[in-house]
Amino acid sequence: MRNLFSPLLSDDLAQRMLTSELTYETATGLALLVMASFAIFIFGEIRASRRVSSPSSVQTFARELADAPRYHQWVASVIAPFLGQEVLEIGSGLGSVAREIPPRRRYVLSDVDPRCVTAVQSLVDSRPYLTARVLDITHAVDDQAEPYDTIICLNVLEHIHDDIAALGHMFQMLRPGGRVVVLVPQHPRLYGSFDAASEHQRRYTRATLAAGLARAGFTGGQYRDFNRAAVPGWWLNSCVLQRQHFGRWQVRVVNQCAGLLRRLDGILPWPGLSLLAVAYRPTTPEQGCGTG
Repeated sequence: MRNLFSPLLSDDLAQRMLTSELTYETATGLALLVMASFAIFIFGEIRASRRVSSPSSVQTFARELADAPRYHQWVASVIAPFLGQEVLEIGSGLGSVAREIPPRRRYVLSDVDPRCVTAVQSLVDSRPYLTARVLDITHAVDDQAEPYDTIICLNVLEHIHDDIAALGHMFQMLRPGGRVVVLVPQHPRLYGSFDAASEHQRRYTRATLAAGLARAGFTGGQYRDFNRAAVPGWWLNSCVLQRQHFGRWQVRVVNQCAGLLRRLDGILPWPGLSLLAVAYRPTTPEQGCGTG
């Protein structure tokens, strides 16, 4: 049994799970979770910024994302308390999270793929505070716009070879005192076929993400585990069964289960499938500097 848990948990946590007495409610929840994980494909990283290879695939994935509004509402509710009024979203894809964020003074959707920017035009046209632009955060941005007070970067950093440089470019686009809100896949032991197929360069730990943010000049990090319930399903499908892709029905299952996943997030004893971090650009140059 301990070998079963070891890919997901530290040895200490696995041992405590195996030897501790669980409440009836927790035991029932864990049993249902394990059965669901083995019966269906549960995954925790529906990427709002999934890359597309053709215009038709843009339209197909847009329909898939439309089937998961509850999941995106969950993501939006988690990050909303950290958002200011001048927001830039990196890798916004088809705007799945932006749709769920309350109006801001300025909210800029950006993506490296021009087709994604084109695809969100109807959303932009319906919300006056939204604009969309092509932006490649792997290169320094010569931006004439006013600095932002918040930059959102959800499931993007893991795709970038030089993630420290990308964080440094975000640092330069923030005003002093501004913050970056980052969501990344967590736990290197869970790197599997899904990560490889998605061209993930890495999965993070809290220590490696904190170190990267600090190297880019950010300070005062806050961290939160996200989507604990998806860990068993991810491990089974990606690390054990070595599956390569998911279908639309699986997106719908995750959407239907979003409320349950959200409730379990606060009680399950293992780290989340993803890690949320909020870090700040210092208010004075002496407190830190970006990599530029």
